[in-house]
Amino acid sequence: MKRQAILAACVYFAADVIIAMLTNTRGRVAQLDIKQFVNTTRQIWTYITTSSALVTCEVDRMRSMHRLSISFRRTFVYNGTRMDMQMRGVFDRLCKQRMTLFGRRSNIRYDLRVKNSSIDRRPHPDCRYYLYRVMGPRTEHTIYTPDCQRVVSLRQG
Repeated sequence: MKRQAILAACVYFAADVIIAMLTNTRGRVAQLDIKQFVNTTRQIWTYITTSSALVTCEVDRMRSMHRLSISFRRTFVYNGTRMDMQMRGVFDRLCKQRMTLFGRRSNIRYDLRVKNSSIDRRPHPDCRYYLYRVMGPRTEHTIYTPDCQRVVSLRQG
């Protein structure tokens, strides 16, 4: 369970999505597979992002999974208003850490993503370190707060 929480938190999304090679608690390199990470009907939250958009409470929920792609709904709050967007991700057949997203601008952004089952804990320090190392000198924004659970669930009905 602890290993899953660490792995789940070490994902970043951009126009092309890549996930980290993270050392697990036993010191072995954990090979990450983005298709395996997103293959859940549970919510996946954006915890930290380099996007400068005024977005909070961004969460994705899978609609359908196919051999080479995923369709999902992205819900977020923009300027106090809940928004929904249909997204499509295409998995890279050669690089299991990569997925290209369609359905939004092609701006490159880096996100630290966390499954709903692990969101009650802060992301593992190794995940934050990896994100900071990969994103370089960009400014990051924490867009998840515990209140997001209530805000999104109230507005989904």
